[in-house]
Amino acid sequence: MLTRNPAGVHAGRLVGAWTVYDSVDGRAAGVHFQLGAPLAHVITSPNWLDEDYGPRHRRYRGPKELAYLHPDRFTADPGVRAELGVPDGQPLFVVRFVANDAVHDAHTVGLDAAQRTALVERLQARGHVVISSEEALPDELEPLRYRLGPERIHHVLAAADLFVGDSGSMAAEAGVLGTPSLRLSSWVGPVRGYLGCMERDYGLVRCFTPDTRAGFDAALGEVLADLPRAKAGAQAAAARLIADCDDVTAWYRALLDELVARPEPPGRRRLLRGTP
Repeated sequence: MLTRNPAGVHAGRLVGAWTVYDSVDGRAAGVHFQLGAPLAHVITSPNWLDEDYGPRHRRYRGPKELAYLHPDRFTADPGVRAELGVPDGQPLFVVRFVANDAVHDAHTVGLDAAQRTALVERLQARGHVVISSEEALPDELEPLRYRLGPERIHHVLAAADLFVGDSGSMAAEAGVLGTPSLRLSSWVGPVRGYLGCMERDYGLVRCFTPDTRAGFDAALGEVLADLPRAKAGAQAAAARLIADCDDVTAWYRALLDELVARPEPPGRRRLLRGTP
């Protein structure tokens, strides 16, 4: 069983299956990691995560998003702009607001209500804005809510001229797809790992915290000043990243093939008997 959820690890062990637990944040994820990693037969992570979990640890090259956004797995559909009603020649901006109510998001702070409205108004002055939000939006922003199916969101990210938000996952997805990406959040776990490497080594995602809001505003101004240049730069950087990294789906397939070719997982009989 391959999972990123501690409950998946527990279920896998109870039924006697090989359990592979993936974490991109490692120990920074706190209880989420502490509940999953100890019982996993194998722990996987990007090679960018600077932690070592011993002989059970396997590392793939690159961000986990390449498991589903690698060019061998995903082809962007430019027709999604028409589905969104974006006029020809008008920039498309994708904005993401998260609720920060997951266990691993405890005490995380992103953009507040006033900052969200100000950001959207700034982007609206330059182009077409689509908002993906886990929370209710103010009445004036609700018409901008993303309304296509979830299966289309990565096509939207690929077609966008800029992604802005407080989501680490969508910031990374936009970067992998060659879209300029700005993220503001107090959760810096990913910045020490995969997002930090995407920023430092490829310039694909620029990360800020509430304390560096001035830098965020300046970076937004830089991108808006020359959107074609920013998009071309992100596409070139994404191509370099993909060339340097694994097709994560193929990497996991090889790992799982290796595991199932082995004898039954360690501790299977003991757990199935219900003994400690």
